[in-house]
Amino acid sequence: MTQPKLSIRQVEIVDAVARHRSVSRAATELHVSQSALSHALGVIENGLGVKLFTRAQSGVEPTAFVQPFIARARALRSVIEAPQYPMWLSNRRVMGHSRFSRCNHTKSGISG
Repeated sequence: MTQPKLSIRQVEIVDAVARHRSVSRAATELHVSQSALSHALGVIENGLGVKLFTRAQSGVEPTAFVQPFIARARALRSVIEAPQYPMWLSNRRVMGHSRFSRCNHTKSGISG
């Protein structure tokens, strides 16, 4: 059985709902409507085959399945949100080497 894959956006959704413990506050943070976020959460839960949150009038509570997921989601967010290069490199010239080769595909009728 293959493990279901989530998009980065889906990871952001689960993380936001877990942090806020509220679908409406998570929707505000993610700039989507509450109904769109509820629908997206349902799609994620169906894809995973588990309930991620229990819903109540006071908000939502993460299920036991979400706890290890949240730690990974937050680690992923820190990598995604990190700057690509350290600040001390931002004003320096980056030097490197590249190699290019020419392929001659005369047998297939393509020449390079």
